[in-house]
Amino acid sequence: MDSLSGFKSFIERKHLVSEKKLAFYLYWVSSFVSYCEKQGCLASDNGKIEPFLHLLAKTREEWQVVQAREALRLYHFYLSRAGDEERNIPPASDAEQEWQIVAGKMREALRLRHRSIRTEKTYLQWLRSFYSFVGGKSCNDIGSRDVQDDTGIARPQQSPDHNDLYARGRQKHSRGDKPS
Repeated sequence: MDSLSGFKSFIERKHLVSEKKLAFYLYWVSSFVSYCEKQGCLASDNGKIEPFLHLLAKTREEWQVVQAREALRLYHFYLSRAGDEERNIPPASDAEQEWQIVAGKMREALRLRHRSIRTEKTYLQWLRSFYSFVGGKSCNDIGSRDVQDDTGIARPQQSPDHNDLYARGRQKHSRGDKPS
């Protein structure tokens, strides 16, 4: 697998870039690789990024240069990790792939609703915790029993004082008293 197709699958697998931007990221990386070939250097050479971006800034808009910089940052991160991943990480099981798809859909839904990045991280952390709790079961094998048993993760804990205050407030409102 050549480095560009490997980079594409890495980006897709990790959901690092939206589908709309993926083609542009690949274009910038491909342009950088071509630039390096013409310069007679390796694309893994970090020292060639700034000269490439400087050349790019002469003909492109600032946002495109920023996007190219981000694409090259991800590409060099991929290159630094690519060998490690291929040697040490076993292929994901079907259940793991299902959970990765669920996480991607959750991320997409949260972004569609314009939720903050911290909210997104919290929801994804909850999903990882739940995945660990159910012992890596397939999404299709999870039943209502698994969800009921997961009350420590699914429902925030409240103090008894909070519940007591809530109940007293409800009683006052039901009698017609004004809230104090």
